[in-house]
Amino acid sequence: MKDFEMMEAIKQKRLECKLVILENFESSFKEALNKGDSAMVSALAESLKTVIK
Repeated sequence: MKDFEMMEAIKQKRLECKLVILENFESSFKEALNKGDSAMVSALAESLKTVIK
């Protein structure tokens, strides 16, 4: 039972970390889109794929 609780806590922490990363990406995406910086948008998209996995 304790192992299950620990695994759930780890899963929750990972989700919290992903949320923070996604919130930071949002502002970067908006900025890159507003500037028309397609290279930055592509780089952010690749990074986002890694985070979502």
